[in-house]
Amino acid sequence: MTSSTEHGDPPAVTDAPPALEVRDLGKRYGDTQAVDGIGFDLDAHEILCLVGPSGCGKSTVLRMLAGLVTPDSGQVVLAGRTVDGPDGHLAPERRGVGIVFQEHALFPNLTVEANVGFGLAGLGRSRRRARVTEMLALVALEDHAARYPHELSGGERQRVALARALAPAPSVLLLDEPFASLDQNLRVQVRDQVVSVLRATGTPAVFVTHDQGEALALGDRILVLRHGRVAQIGTPQGIFHAPVDRFVAAFMGDADFLPARVVDAVVESELGERPAPDAPPTHAVELVVRPDDVSFDVSPTGSAVIDGVEFQGESNLYRLRLASGAVVRSRRPHTEVVPVGGQVTARFSDHHRSPVLIAGSEPSGPRRDDPQALPEPAAVRTSTDRNRNAASASSSESSFL
Repeated sequence: MTSSTEHGDPPAVTDAPPALEVRDLGKRYGDTQAVDGIGFDLDAHEILCLVGPSGCGKSTVLRMLAGLVTPDSGQVVLAGRTVDGPDGHLAPERRGVGIVFQEHALFPNLTVEANVGFGLAGLGRSRRRARVTEMLALVALEDHAARYPHELSGGERQRVALARALAPAPSVLLLDEPFASLDQNLRVQVRDQVVSVLRATGTPAVFVTHDQGEALALGDRILVLRHGRVAQIGTPQGIFHAPVDRFVAAFMGDADFLPARVVDAVVESELGERPAPDAPPTHAVELVVRPDDVSFDVSPTGSAVIDGVEFQGESNLYRLRLASGAVVRSRRPHTEVVPVGGQVTARFSDHHRSPVLIAGSEPSGPRRDDPQALPEPAAVRTSTDRNRNAASASSSESSFL
């Protein structure tokens, strides 16, 4: 069920019961259905990322798992024990889960050592000290035991928060945007350290993030939420390369949508033809095109024009306006410079994968009247897009609980 990652060995598939089972979970606030029928399992040692646009219900789901919010319907089973369901609601402190929120909320008057040991009051002094030492070594902060939170960097404080949440050996760790307050370079560094710790301890985790790249990098599986519902769940590779609809395709990475048709198991489009033996038996499809799928050659007789370029450091991202008026993007090395207005011949890249198709003439993704629609760059809104869209538009803390 799970996939390998760049952050250590993946969890092994076993016959062990799930660490977490969620069934038909729902939560309403007034007239707003924040979570609507969510269901998934979390395997032992697995990292599951919840991702989606703001307001889609990610944090509400996490807080229901923690017991901080009581669901209106559904069932939550932790390590084989029902903690939410028809028979009632188990208090947060009795669930045995660890929580790390965006704001680490360490006790400012306690040392690092005392913060990590805060949730171990039930242990004897020697066992408590040994456990704290073990956790600090795990997050590479054993030399900081006597320091206070104000003497630490942001990344160090977040690692202390992680050690504190892991110290009581929770059955599941819940993380809600834990790196959002860190700068990008530190964020990646701390993220990799956290994943290494989770792998080393074998702790299953549910990780909430709005960062699609972060979800792709660290999740064994990803659950994409939209309007409080599951849009798609699967491996990072599966969701990125085989999105179920336009919304998922656009949300999980740069994507343009090119009208195409299927004729005799071949996809025909302005970028060329590609075999598609599994394509649906329909002539009305959209082709999901990502920047690395598109290449071009400078040609005075080319039918496409460079409509714009964005310098991205290691690469240039070109906008190509095709003869039909549709716009696709192409990522090229920064050493290749083509002026805006230059004529080119656009085509599929040589390494282009099997085409990703979305059946139907209307996009199944976000509409313009959809509050969770993804804004498209102005350059990629073709007249066809506009016509289709017009037709379709009729408490922050870190603790162990």
